[in-house]
Amino acid sequence: MSRLDIRHLSVAAWAIVNMVLCVVIGQETGWGRHIHKAPPVAKVLAPDEVKLELLTEYNLPAMDKQYPQTLERPLFVPTRRPAPPIPPPPPPPKPTMKKGQFQLMGVMILPSSSYVMLRDISNGVTRKIEKGQTINGILLKDVEPERATLTQYDDSEMLLMKIQPSPKGGVPVQPQRVVGGGLPNIPPDRAAYPPPPLIRNVFRNEPLPLREKR
Repeated sequence: MSRLDIRHLSVAAWAIVNMVLCVVIGQETGWGRHIHKAPPVAKVLAPDEVKLELLTEYNLPAMDKQYPQTLERPLFVPTRRPAPPIPPPPPPPKPTMKKGQFQLMGVMILPSSSYVMLRDISNGVTRKIEKGQTINGILLKDVEPERATLTQYDDSEMLLMKIQPSPKGGVPVQPQRVVGGGLPNIPPDRAAYPPPPLIRNVFRNEPLPLREKR
């Protein structure tokens, strides 16, 4: 075969291959109609309805019926014996009355009612309380001329009114201080007047002060 025939065969083979490619491309593109084809719209699928089923509430089996030995011989106790019962808590202490809060300053007894004047020792405030009233939760139960009875809970306190006695022997006389001239220290308004005149005792011929004590 001549060189010219081989060249013609190769050209014919390439031509056939190109024609096949063109036919395939033309079919894929719809012979030019599907070159600018819009992308397909995705189908939105509705989600399936999800049903949630709650489990039944779990309850522990009765220990005394299912596991009686566990109660009689507990595992985490060295003696394998149940713990002793917890003793009941002690009762709360009973409230008591706080005494010494007040001082009796005065008493007023009237036909209709009675009153006392109580001084709070903590702050020094004096309050007037009628019989039957309460102060700081304390009841004024009874009022007497020089005493008062306070009660709270099951306790009571008696307040006595302290009366200062008057000084014995009267008011002491203060001695007069003598100044430089030998005269007592008298007020200036009296120092300007002369001393009172003297009269004589006719029986003894002695000078007698005008105001002699008899």
